[in-house]
Amino acid sequence: MYVHIDPNSKLAKFIMIVGVLPGATFVFWLELRHFFRSCQSANWPVAPGIVSESRVQHGNVHGIPTSHAQIRYRYVVNGLLLENDTIAFGLVRGSLSWGYADRKVDKFPKGQIVGVRYDPSHPDDACLETGGWGWEDPVCLLFALAGISLGMKCLRDFLLWLLRPRNLAIVK
Repeated sequence: MYVHIDPNSKLAKFIMIVGVLPGATFVFWLELRHFFRSCQSANWPVAPGIVSESRVQHGNVHGIPTSHAQIRYRYVVNGLLLENDTIAFGLVRGSLSWGYADRKVDKFPKGQIVGVRYDPSHPDDACLETGGWGWEDPVCLLFALAGISLGMKCLRDFLLWLLRPRNLAIVK
């Protein structure tokens, strides 16, 4: 069943305000958080660790084959054994690049000794690689900004429609 909603209708504007605006804002906030975490991680202390799992996880999204590097590692900070699976910060970093998962699994095979960067105030927050985003993250950020802009325009149009002067005829 196909449902068409006129993009200029009040329903479409309501959907943009209630769905797209909060979603795009959330993605934008997550991307910025990941960007700042990637920058901060370059200055975090390094703990010795070992890769406990390293495999390519294959999937399918709407008929499109996908792959994801599933790399888990253990490390010790202040006598506490911790485990994590963050390779590098970035909301979608590497996920759209062909062969990214295979390259990461080759770089971090099971049993390899690794240096784990960890947040000294939250040692369970860690990564194997530091630095900025992959190319996908700025693109995602731009789409989030476009969604926020479109949602704000719809919100403005909707509020103007609600607050517009109405000609009310009084019938006697």
